[in-house]
Amino acid sequence: MAAQVKVSWDPRPAEEQVSGYRVFVDDVAAPDVTVPEATMEIEPGRHKFEVAPLCAWGVGPLSDPVYTPALPGKCVNVQLSISINITI
Repeated sequence: MAAQVKVSWDPRPAEEQVSGYRVFVDDVAAPDVTVPEATMEIEPGRHKFEVAPLCAWGVGPLSDPVYTPALPGKCVNVQLSISINITI
Protein backbone atom coordinates (compact mmCIF):
# COMPACT_ATOMS: atom_id res chain seq x y z
CA MET A 1 0.00 0.00 0.00
CA ALA A 2 1.47 3.34 -1.06
CA ALA A 3 1.89 6.28 1.31
CA GLN A 4 2.20 10.00 0.63
CA VAL A 5 5.45 11.76 1.48
CA LYS A 6 5.86 15.53 1.38
CA VAL A 7 9.41 16.72 0.72
CA SER A 8 10.21 20.41 1.25
CA TRP A 9 13.34 22.56 1.20
CA ASP A 10 14.45 26.18 1.46
CA PRO A 11 13.93 28.05 -1.80
CA ARG A 12 16.97 29.57 -3.48
CA PRO A 13 17.29 33.34 -3.75
CA ALA A 14 16.10 34.90 -7.02
CA GLU A 15 19.61 36.13 -7.83
CA GLU A 16 20.66 32.49 -8.35
CA GLN A 17 18.14 32.30 -11.22
CA VAL A 18 16.57 29.04 -10.05
CA SER A 19 13.49 28.30 -12.17
CA GLY A 20 12.50 25.00 -10.57
CA TYR A 21 13.65 21.87 -8.84
CA ARG A 22 14.20 18.22 -9.77
CA VAL A 23 13.39 15.73 -7.02
CA PHE A 24 15.02 12.30 -7.05
CA VAL A 25 13.53 9.32 -5.22
CA ASP A 26 15.91 6.38 -4.94
CA ASP A 27 18.05 7.92 -7.74
CA VAL A 28 15.08 8.22 -10.13
CA ALA A 29 13.87 11.69 -11.19
CA ALA A 30 10.29 12.58 -10.27
CA PRO A 31 8.43 15.29 -12.23
CA ASP A 32 10.06 18.73 -11.90
CA VAL A 33 8.38 21.30 -9.65
CA THR A 34 8.49 25.10 -9.54
CA VAL A 35 7.85 25.45 -5.80
CA PRO A 36 10.16 24.24 -3.00
CA GLU A 37 8.08 21.18 -2.11
CA ALA A 38 6.73 18.01 -3.65
CA THR A 39 4.23 15.41 -2.51
CA MET A 40 4.55 11.93 -3.91
CA GLU A 41 3.39 8.40 -3.29
CA ILE A 42 5.92 5.78 -2.24
CA GLU A 43 5.78 2.21 -1.07
CA PRO A 44 6.52 1.58 2.63
CA GLY A 45 10.18 1.10 3.41
CA ARG A 46 13.38 3.12 3.38
CA HIS A 47 13.69 5.62 0.51
CA LYS A 48 16.31 8.19 -0.46
CA PHE A 49 15.34 11.74 -1.50
CA GLU A 50 17.56 14.35 -3.14
CA VAL A 51 16.81 17.67 -4.86
CA ALA A 52 18.68 19.60 -7.55
CA PRO A 53 17.92 23.18 -8.62
CA LEU A 54 17.10 23.92 -12.26
CA CYS A 55 18.88 27.02 -13.54
CA ALA A 56 19.50 28.79 -16.83
CA TRP A 57 22.70 26.78 -17.23
CA GLY A 58 21.10 23.39 -16.49
CA VAL A 59 20.65 21.12 -13.51
CA GLY A 60 22.58 22.17 -10.41
CA PRO A 61 24.24 19.91 -7.84
CA LEU A 62 22.24 17.41 -5.83
CA SER A 63 21.41 18.09 -2.21
CA ASP A 64 22.66 15.76 0.49
CA PRO A 65 20.42 12.70 0.61
CA VAL A 66 17.63 12.40 3.16
CA TYR A 67 16.04 9.04 3.99
CA THR A 68 12.59 8.04 5.17
CA PRO A 69 12.50 5.83 8.23
CA ALA A 70 12.51 2.10 7.50
CA LEU A 71 9.04 1.19 8.67
CA PRO A 72 7.60 -2.28 8.27
CA GLY A 73 4.17 -0.84 7.50
CA LYS A 74 2.57 2.32 6.26
CA CYS A 75 4.41 5.68 6.37
CA VAL A 76 2.20 8.38 7.86
CA ASN A 77 2.80 12.16 7.92
CA VAL A 78 6.45 11.92 6.88
CA GLN A 79 7.97 15.34 6.08
CA LEU A 80 11.57 15.74 5.02
CA SER A 81 13.54 18.97 4.80
CA ILE A 82 16.35 19.07 2.28
CA SER A 83 19.03 21.71 2.01
CA ILE A 84 20.31 22.80 -1.39
CA ASN A 85 23.67 24.50 -1.69
CA ILE A 86 24.80 26.14 -4.91
CA THR A 87 28.35 27.24 -5.52
CA ILE A 88 28.97 29.41 -8.56
